[in-house]
Amino acid sequence: MEDKSPNIHVSERQVTTVSPRDTTEITLRLMDWRRIYRKVNSICPFLSKRELFSGVAWGVTGSALITLITISQPTQTSPPDSWVKPTLWAIAAGSLIIGCVIWFAGKRESANVEIVKGEILQDMKDIHLTYFPTDDLDGQ
Repeated sequence: MEDKSPNIHVSERQVTTVSPRDTTEITLRLMDWRRIYRKVNSICPFLSKRELFSGVAWGVTGSALITLITISQPTQTSPPDSWVKPTLWAIAAGSLIIGCVIWFAGKRESANVEIVKGEILQDMKDIHLTYFPTDDLDGQ
């Protein structure tokens, strides 16, 4: 007959808590504080949708320019209609501008996320040094 009880592993760990000094402070385990710090420190700006849209716009620009090159060849037997070239130039210029605007807006927002992340991490380090002046929060 097999023993169906789960394996239980017990390990010793150090849990340090700081008692609140007044009602505006809360009790927080040092382990949780370090976990929050690591999570905030791992935040990276999210640009994938903006990168996708700007890439599509730049692809449209490239396609319009390649089409312009092919219809401008001297070996072309019949000239294209008079509206085709201006339309392709407008599409190429418009999609290039749209792609650049989307890209730079995403970069600006990314920089803002980095600034806010840095401010939060600095505040956390300052608070940590208040309670644990000899302990480095980055040292883990």
